[in-house]
Amino acid sequence: MINKEFSNCKVTVDEKGILTAVIDLKKNVGLSASGKSYNMGTTSGNAKIPFQDKILNLGINCYVKNDKYVATAEDKAKYSKIFGK
Repeated sequence: MINKEFSNCKVTVDEKGILTAVIDLKKNVGLSASGKSYNMGTTSGNAKIPFQDKILNLGINCYVKNDKYVATAEDKAKYSKIFGK
């Protein structure tokens, strides 16, 4: 069995190859770097999980929107360039 712990995110892989991720949704890891959301659990990028003769890449981000976030002029400019709005 493989057990890996991340920022409020626990990942296990059992002998049958079943991967299970557990995130405590009552915990808040903190505000994201952009301030747009609150992280509830994350692997902080792609995590390498060994399984048999392979290395799995797993990325988990569980978050909720920050309702108090107000987009800056820079954010609006970036958004309009990407989506044409």
